[in-house]
Parts: sequence; C-alpha cells; structure tokens
Amino acid sequence: MILTMSIRTICCKMVPTPVMVNQLAITCETFAKACNSILSIAIKESTHNNIKLHHLCYRKIRDEFGLSANLTIRAVRRVSAMMTSSKKHGRKPKEFRPTSVDYDARIFDFRERDETVSLTVVGGRIHVPLVLGEFQRSGLKGKRPTSAVLVRKGKSWFIHISVEDIDESPRSGPPIGVDLGIRNTVA
Repeated sequence: MILTMSIRTICCKMVPTPVMVNQLAITCETFAKACNSILSIAIKESTHNNIKLHHLCYRKIRDEFGLSANLTIRAVRRVSAMMTSSKKHGRKPKEFRPTSVDYDARIFDFRERDETVSLTVVGGRIHVPLVLGEFQRSGLKGKRPTSAVLVRKGKSWFIHISVEDIDESPRSGPPIGVDLGIRNTVA
C-alpha cells in the first residue's frame, strides 16, 4: 500500500473581542505596509530571491514597523512569492492591501481543547475563539497545523488553517511504472 500526503486548508470563523479586533486590524495594516516597503526594495533591486531580499531589508523592516521576527520573515516571503509570480506571468507587482497576514507554526497555534487560535500580533500574542462546525472539528481533530493565513472580509475575521493529511484512498496493488520516454528497458 502506498500512502500519499496532501495539505488541506480549513477555513474557520473567528470571534474576536473588540480589543482583539483592534489588535488584528493593526497587525493587518502593519503587515501590508511592511510588505509594500519590502516590495519597493525588491523592485529597486530587481530581485525576487527571498534570501537576498531578507538580507536587504530584514533589519529595516523590524526597526521601522515593529513586527516580530517571524512576521517580518513571512512578509519577506510573501513579497518574494508575489515578485516570482509577477515575473513568471509578465505582470507588474501590485500594492499589498491590509486584508491578510501569513503565519507559520512558530507564531500561530490551534488549540483544539478550547477551540481557539493563538496568534502573534503587533505588541504581543492573543488567543481568539473560533466558531467551528462539524466539518472544521473533524478536519482539525488531532492535527498539528503547519501554517495559517489570517483574513479580514469586511468586519469579519477568518483563519485559514493548513493541515497535512494522509489521502483517504491509498492505492494498493502492484507498483506501476511511468513512461519517461527512455528506450532502454529492463528485462
């Protein structure tokens, strides 16, 4: 039997308090401003390489915007990915809007026992309650999420949580071959 893994994204509605809403909004605004600052450096230096971009702007972004180390790294990676995509499709990069923030496992945690997420925001860390249905509960049960994206839609807040799953229908039976166009065959 061959097991394969896939990454699933589970969208969960957040129910932040008014104080938390303010912290989330400030973090979104600051993250977008940091991304736009990084973008201007990337365009000026004509680079989409995230390591080069990191070396060019990490300290400046940390000092200027007050983002945590990992939020700064996530901003650099987001700009790098956007620059790569823009170059690939022959488009001009667009300015970032304050609608989402990328999180990795170091600055985000899903807490199954009390159905909350712990997020690093500008100025600290908060624990935001979630509204979960049966689909979200079953998808997150016993999982260790690898990353998440905080999303603002109007006045509502969501967290898109990525989890790794074993595919439900593993293939069994004899191994299969793939024709690579090679003429040498094994007898």
